[in-house]
Amino acid sequence: MRMPKMSTAQRQAAGRSSRRAVRPKAAADLAARDIDARLREAKAEVARLEAARDTLIGGRGARAGREGARGSHAPPDPLDSVEAAIERAAVAAQPSEMAAYLQEHLGQRLTAYLAGLKDVKRVGQWARGTSQPPAVTRERLRAAFHATQLLLMRYSDDAVGGWFFGANSSLDDRAPAAVLREAEAPDELALVVPLARAFVRGAH
Repeated sequence: MRMPKMSTAQRQAAGRSSRRAVRPKAAADLAARDIDARLREAKAEVARLEAARDTLIGGRGARAGREGARGSHAPPDPLDSVEAAIERAAVAAQPSEMAAYLQEHLGQRLTAYLAGLKDVKRVGQWARGTSQPPAVTRERLRAAFHATQLLLMRYSDDAVGGWFFGANSSLDDRAPAAVLREAEAPDELALVVPLARAFVRGAH
């Protein structure tokens, strides 16, 4: 059976509808790539500042004892500025950005788990911007987004996923992902980011 021909107006309308359908996903992918680019720049800046600090400290070796006796100040830690930039990005991030970023680096299942979801496909909907997470879930994503960016300064995606699922003695041997999944109040949500920061600092 021959399909009826579409008029020019119908073809144009179909094209516009198709473009509208893919636009949210393209926007989320673009946002995730932008965040990754900023994180790569942050890593490069950390490496540059650490090298400069090591050179500076090495050059001061001969007078370190005398300055120590006078209570000299240590040079600023290069991680401080990077962590501050990550914190600002986490505060300003939209749900679609956070969902897309976590889905890319942690995977859809882990992201859905720590968000408290049973339907993993909901993460993709958030990333595309076709639906919005409720307030508490959004803040779970924000805490995970913040912690993930910190951890990725030092570790691979797989290692970061392992950190979220691993038992943590500071959380009474619960996994950070489980803490986020069960979190309902701000003080519970605030437990995870400091641990991620300390973990990164411990590898410093």
